[in-house]
Amino acid sequence: MRTRSAFLTVVVAFLVGVFTVSAHGQGGSPGSILSPVQLANEIAALRARVAKLESGAVEAADFVGTYRLYSLGIELVPLIPGVRPAKVGPETGAATITFRSDGTGSISGAVRRFNLVQGPWIVEDTSPAPGEGELIWSYADGVLTIGTGGDFNVVVGAGARILIAGTGNAVGAGSWSQLLVAIRVP
Repeated sequence: MRTRSAFLTVVVAFLVGVFTVSAHGQGGSPGSILSPVQLANEIAALRARVAKLESGAVEAADFVGTYRLYSLGIELVPLIPGVRPAKVGPETGAATITFRSDGTGSISGAVRRFNLVQGPWIVEDTSPAPGEGELIWSYADGVLTIGTGGDFNVVVGAGARILIAGTGNAVGAGSWSQLLVAIRVP
C-alpha cells in the first residue's frame, strides 16, 4: 500500500511540474505561471481558433491583410505549318497582394516567361516588366472573387490563410493552364 501511495505522489508531483512548465510556455512571460482560470481562457481561445480553421467558417474581414502570391503557368501552342512554329511557354510569378476592408486591394510583382520555340529550337525571354495595380474583391457564400479585369474564383483554406486558384482553357489552337497559391503574411 505504501508503494502505491508513494507512486501516486510521484505521478502527481510530475504532472503538477509538467503543467506548471507548460502553463507559461505561450501565455505568460518566462517565469510566470498562469492561474487555472487564465489557462482555461487560453485553451478556450485556442479551441475557438482551431474550430474556425476546421469549419472553414470565414467572413470577408478575415481576408483583410497581405498575402504572398506565387504562380505557375504553362502554354502549349501547336505547330501550324507555314503559319507558326510549335512552342511551349512556362511562366512563373511572385507578387504581393493586399486586400483592404473596403473591397479594394493592390498587387505588385514580377513574372518570368520563356518560350521554347520549335524549328531552330530557340528559347525566347518574353518576360514583361514588373508591375503593380489595383483590384477589387468580394467574399460571399463561401466564394472569394477577385476582379482585375478578368474575374476568377478562389478556393479558401486554413481560415483564409491560404488561397488557391487554377485556370485552364483553350487559347486559339493551343492551351493555357495556371496555378496560383497565396499565403497570408503575418
